[in-house]
Amino acid sequence: MKRNIIIICVMMMAISVVAKEQNQGEIVVVDMSALVKAYPGTESSGAILKDQVEEFEAEKNDMMKRLEEKQEAIQKLVMQSEDDALSDEMAAKKKKEVEEEVMAFRLYRQDIMERLKLRQQQIGDEKRRLQKRIFENLSEIVAGHSKKKGYSMVIDVSALIYNKGSIDITKEVLKLVEKEKKD
Repeated sequence: MKRNIIIICVMMMAISVVAKEQNQGEIVVVDMSALVKAYPGTESSGAILKDQVEEFEAEKNDMMKRLEEKQEAIQKLVMQSEDDALSDEMAAKKKKEVEEEVMAFRLYRQDIMERLKLRQQQIGDEKRRLQKRIFENLSEIVAGHSKKKGYSMVIDVSALIYNKGSIDITKEVLKLVEKEKKD
């Protein structure tokens, strides 16, 4: 952790020195998390993900219910196979039936777990894809605005350790995001 902080500090100082030596525009900061919250696609992306998570939870609950039902059916079969009133032949038949049902249950449970894991992965992938799209769009807006204003570098405030008098362009970019929201 300390090593990462030291590396970040050294990089920030190096970037600062290079920018000053090149006598380019100012180094500015922006709060990307505020921009993400204000971005028009964030709400709809959140709604899409929420729907997918709710759908996943419903699927999961349904699968678990069916799994419990199968388990209860197996327990009934086990009780039937242990009935003293059964002939040896019938008891052996019931025990074989129990073994087959247990094997089917295990395969079904394994299938459910694999499907649930896959579905969780799909939702995670969708979330990352949506976040990436939003971040790329915002990055384009920030870059375009910064080029117009002649800024040499834009740093996200979350990566900032020390800030002495840097210009925060978050409000300027938020206006552009709001404008995009209206269009």
